[in-house]
Amino acid sequence: MRLAWRWLNEHPPLPETLKRYEQALARFTHAALYVLLFLVPLTGWMLSSARGFPVSWFGFFQLPDLVPKSRPLYDALMDVHHVLAWTLVGVAVLHAAAAIKHHFWLKDDVLKRMLPFTRT
Repeated sequence: MRLAWRWLNEHPPLPETLKRYEQALARFTHAALYVLLFLVPLTGWMLSSARGFPVSWFGFFQLPDLVPKSRPLYDALMDVHHVLAWTLVGVAVLHAAAAIKHHFWLKDDVLKRMLPFTRT
């Protein structure tokens, strides 16, 4: 749903005051957030399938297993899932830190552009 919202709604361009490396880092961080928000739940679903644990969609219905039950596969997927989850945490912290830097240190409107009802 978030991807559909992003594609269907115009988002403001990056401020021209950002340096090229900052613009590249912002684009990379946004892309990484979207990729990780997809991969972390997917690997969680896969590792649950490999362990034999059923996965349900908010209790409404059970999702099919994505991989066969396998302890070695479960162990490998657990490692991948942990690395991806901590990478997501790191990227989210980097994203929040950049927004705070722009708001309090650079005193520009980057943070306001992200918040609802405060867009410039």
